Amino acid sequence: MRSRYSAYVLGIADYLYNTWHPTTRPNKLSLKSDDPIIWARLDIVHTEKGATNDKLGIVEFMAHYSVKDKSGCLHETSNFVKEENNWYYFDGAIEYHDDDIQEDFKDFKPVRRRLSVEP
Repeated sequence: MRSRYSAYVLGIADYLYNTWHPTTRPNKLSLKSDDPIIWARLDIVHTEKGATNDKLGIVEFMAHYSVKDKSGCLHETSNFVKEENNWYYFDGAIEYHDDDIQEDFKDFKPVRRRLSVEP
């Protein structure tokens, strides 16, 4: 999760694309915008599973940002899946806490599939 946040901060779309599970990632991923997002801080709220021998992991986080001098917070619970020893972002439930109603990420639609993994 922290590496994906760092990729958002640094604008490394290729890393984000390659760490997004192939079944849920968008066809294209661009971080370019007329009004760039400035990421300020990442707070990890809660984690579940995600250890070396796990195949699933859940991370609840709050990512603080600003857009056009307005601050906000993206609050997400993300699902990660481990395949061939690599972790991939699968999907997440997103909630925004903004100074004003903003349309940041308005085109992002989380998939919310139920994951099942053999023990």
